[in-house]
Amino acid sequence: STPFSRTFHRTVTNVGANTSTYKARLSVVAALLKVKVEPDVISFSYVGQKKSFTLVIEGTLNVETVSSSLIWDDGTFQVRSPIVVFHP
Repeated sequence: STPFSRTFHRTVTNVGANTSTYKARLSVVAALLKVKVEPDVISFSYVGQKKSFTLVIEGTLNVETVSSSLIWDDGTFQVRSPIVVFHP
């Protein structure tokens, strides 16, 4: 039940259309975790372009494992990354 805060830096590569804009959506157990994505919108202008974002996860776990997802959505395609937080 110790409060925690972790920051993760990630980079994504555009493999879709030349110009595309993805918005971050989170599937989170709100009572247990606070998750923030910066920036929460990523726009690409060419295939192969790389963009970085930061994911901050904060909370206090009173269970062994919590899972959620970060979903980048452009209205047509969705890119989903699992988020799993646990304590040994």
